[in-house]
Parts: sequence; C-alpha cells; structure tokens
Amino acid sequence: MSGSLLLPLALLAMAPQDPPCPTAPAAANDLASDDPRLAEASGPGLWIGGTQIASTEIVSAGVREAVGDQWAVDLTLSSQAAARLAWLTGCRLDHPIEISVDGKLITRPVVREPIRGSRVSIAGALDKDAATRIARSLSPR
Repeated sequence: MSGSLLLPLALLAMAPQDPPCPTAPAAANDLASDDPRLAEASGPGLWIGGTQIASTEIVSAGVREAVGDQWAVDLTLSSQAAARLAWLTGCRLDHPIEISVDGKLITRPVVREPIRGSRVSIAGALDKDAATRIARSLSPR
C-alpha cells in the first residue's frame, strides 16, 4: 500500500506552481491614494505592482490618442513578462496596482481582471508629451 502513495507524491513534487501572491494592504481600497502604505517598489524603467519589467522584456512601445486630450502608451511585452503580469494581476483582483516609470507614479488602477496577453496600455491623465516621453523611455534600444 505504501508503494501506491509514492506515485502521487512524486507527481505533486514535479507539478509547476506559481509563487505565492504578494500581500497587498488589507484595506487598500480604503486608503488615501497618497498613503505611504500603498507605495510599491519602483526605480528606473517600468514597474507594475512592485515588479520590474526589464527593458529587454519590452518588445515595442508606442503612443496613441485615447479619449479627448488624453493619451496612452501601448506596450508589447515578451511572453515571459506577459506571464508574470497575468500572474501578478490575478493576485491583485479588486486592489489597486501601481504603474510607475523611472520612479514616477503614472497611475494606480484597480485590477478588475487579470491582464492576459502581451499587449498592454498605460493610460491615465497623460498628455501627448508625457506619453511620448514614457514611450521613448521604455522603447527597446
């Protein structure tokens, strides 16, 4: 009987698993948008939810007019970065997630569903000049 338990245990040990979800403030939606408890790691480049998307993981970056005078930055990510983003946003459902570029907070949207796929847009209160600067900063070199 003990031999029959070895196979399932071996299969469990080999099954790939996502890392545990990072913890978000318990009442993140109730905190003021400038509350330091909401601050996530950031620095040079693109950071989403405290996770860096390396410049080598950004395939392309462009700018488009979103609505009225607001503009958006459209990015295409590598498959590895897209998989990380899907996992991260799946962990943060119904919580805000910071998107920052070069250490500057761009937006903090509430995640309503996981972001799947390699194409993402960064939108917020961006004018054309700001969106162009961000796209240039994130464009592959």
